[in-house]
Amino acid sequence: MREDKVRKPCVAGTFYPAHPEMLRESIEGFLARVELPSLQGEIVGGVCPHAGYVYSGQAQAYVYRALQDRDFTTAVIIASSHSAYYAGASIYPEGCYQTPLGEVKIDSELAEELLSSPHFQFMPQAHLREHSVEVQLPFLQVIKENFSFLPIVISEFTEEMAKEMAESIYRATRKKNVIFIASSDLSHYPPYHIAGKVDRETINRILSLDPSGLHEFAVYAPRRYPGVSTAICGEGAVLTLLYLLPLIGGNRAQLLVYYNSGDVMEGMQREVVGYSGIIFLKG
Repeated sequence: MREDKVRKPCVAGTFYPAHPEMLRESIEGFLARVELPSLQGEIVGGVCPHAGYVYSGQAQAYVYRALQDRDFTTAVIIASSHSAYYAGASIYPEGCYQTPLGEVKIDSELAEELLSSPHFQFMPQAHLREHSVEVQLPFLQVIKENFSFLPIVISEFTEEMAKEMAESIYRATRKKNVIFIASSDLSHYPPYHIAGKVDRETINRILSLDPSGLHEFAVYAPRRYPGVSTAICGEGAVLTLLYLLPLIGGNRAQLLVYYNSGDVMEGMQREVVGYSGIIFLKG
């Protein structure tokens, strides 16, 4: 693989272990602690958090444990930009992403088709330092040996844009065996007791498959709840996936796990971040 087409890891050693054996052992430990509820139907996607593994790794593990027996050839990771600002979504067009566990090939055919659609472009700066895609890949590498993937990083959006991006993603993927992951944390920096209220309202709108309700609450929550800077970190990613679900037959959502950083770190409950693991099913 040409060096200029390899996206190097940027949070290995900070968000997750940089040593391959330590990283695999960490992920396998998270997966081993998962106790899944009964799942009825075919999983078509999920919502996974994207913080450091010490915080959100266990929530991620619930979703990836549910996906462990799901057959797919391409993982589409829809994420949100934390540092680059542009309209719509950026797609890494070819080559691969590298993690300590090896390289994950980009589905360049899928990338090319989406890049011809409205709201999609390639913005290099959207990928270089963005962690929200990267932290999902080691989990996928542990549960699945051979797969390609497509990173979609959304920056500035409207609800209508999210709907149109979902329609474009559907047209591009409808003949492929794809799983969809929306990379998103929940509320940022409210006190512990407020986080539970805010996150429950956000989760309920996701479980109701209600993108308009989710968007309305995301706008409203910071005005109502003290300390809330955002109700959902990856709103654009989750909105897009919610609009995509009816197109691919997704008709149910199931919450697998919820907690916040105050549950992980004792004595750090004054300002917390929420994490959930949610899956979407059809049939």
